[in-house]
Amino acid sequence: MAAELICALFQVHKGTGDKYKAALRSRVFNLRDKKNPALRENVLTGVVKPEKFAVMTSEEMASDEVREMRDKFNKAAILEHQMSVQQGLCTVLTFQYYMRRMQ
Repeated sequence: MAAELICALFQVHKGTGDKYKAALRSRVFNLRDKKNPALRENVLTGVVKPEKFAVMTSEEMASDEVREMRDKFNKAAILEHQMSVQQGLCTVLTFQYYMRRMQ
């Protein structure tokens, strides 16, 4: 299994350069993560093939807990942005209203 994973990573990065080494370290870290047993199980049982695992992003390898936390942060950031845009629009409209009344 390990040889297949290394071979797949080698093919993706076309050598053993810095990107290959960083990708290998990332995969090892994610497989050893005690908070992410699902990834390890999926790789070992063959649910995730070595070719797929070699090209997975850190978001795809993340545990369910981390994914949920990222989703919450993204939703909060979107909501905050929408509220700031709406408040900005209200401020502009209020300013325009007062400017018209002053004329």
